[in-house]
Amino acid sequence: MKLKLFATTCAATMLVACQQNKSADISGHLQGFENDTIYMQAVSIKNGQGFYVDTVVVQPDGSFSINLKNNVELNNIYLIKSDETSIARIANFLYLPGKAVEVNGSIGDITISGEDDFYADCNELWSKVETFIVKSDSLGSESMKLIATGASQDSVMAKYMPLLDEQLSQFLDAQMGYVRQNLDKDVALYAMLPLPTDSVNVVMPQLSESVKSGKLADVYQSLAERCKNEMLRNQAIESLKEGNEAPDFTLKDIDGKDFKLSSLRGKYVVLDFWGSWCGWCIKGIPDMKASYAKHNGKVEFVGIDCNDTEQDWKDAVKEHDMPWIHVRNEGNPDVAVMYGIEGYPTKIIVDKEGKIVKKIVGEDPAFYKFLDELLK
Repeated sequence: MKLKLFATTCAATMLVACQQNKSADISGHLQGFENDTIYMQAVSIKNGQGFYVDTVVVQPDGSFSINLKNNVELNNIYLIKSDETSIARIANFLYLPGKAVEVNGSIGDITISGEDDFYADCNELWSKVETFIVKSDSLGSESMKLIATGASQDSVMAKYMPLLDEQLSQFLDAQMGYVRQNLDKDVALYAMLPLPTDSVNVVMPQLSESVKSGKLADVYQSLAERCKNEMLRNQAIESLKEGNEAPDFTLKDIDGKDFKLSSLRGKYVVLDFWGSWCGWCIKGIPDMKASYAKHNGKVEFVGIDCNDTEQDWKDAVKEHDMPWIHVRNEGNPDVAVMYGIEGYPTKIIVDKEGKIVKKIVGEDPAFYKFLDELLK
């Protein structure tokens, strides 16, 4: 389950606790977390990747402090209490490089303030959506506890997903409402980050020019790039029908050499879009290896790693001993966009003439059955 995986990831990636000091980038007082350990995630606004997790020890009086390891760029900060059976989002906000911020209060009653007026707007935004986030976390914790006590994931998902979807819908409505009311403020760009691309496309042209070129110009560029890629992805989905030609591309393989898809013309090819961060991708590796061994000589597998660092990619290939061709999608060209990839893993079968035979999203036994029939 995604919520459980998220909690497990937080717990598994603990780093050294920060000690309180006067020059802290992030500090404050948290009621209900005295002598507790919370987690901070810092996610780069530029690419949404490369986040790091740090543990933070809350002192007996409720005070805490954090010094960011890399504060030279905009970071989306999440303060979370998480374990195997619960999640509590304490707060999240955008950290401006060099501008200290304070977080005070308790779950459901958090105040964000700091050296820049922008934090006051973050506080106002948080007050609009805090209720939905607290309720979502509560539902998520309930579902995780049920699974931990032996309830089936399918039954828990069937019960809780509609409730979580309802909270998400209300959260997004509140975010969109706040954006519409604050089109002349930098915080509008921050509030747009979790919105679906369709909504972003609606309000982007309405933003004031001062906001587009202001202190969150990087956020504006990130959103504009996301909208552009979504448009290209949708165009690819429409054009990449079965029987159409698979777009050619050139990417670096794991040895740093150029690999060109068309170099495999005359063979069946399986393109596997995956990432080391993708739980279902990793879970499916044994079946992939069995299929590769079964059809060795009849088909070439090409793993296309997405949204990983180079080292994480190489480590995962080595750890899981995947014997097929491996390349990394670095975004130039963005092969995931070129192929209209909407989820991971996605497997695409290309025939000997370079035409698309089949596209299957997710780790699905139907893929292996189809490949067996195709290669009889």
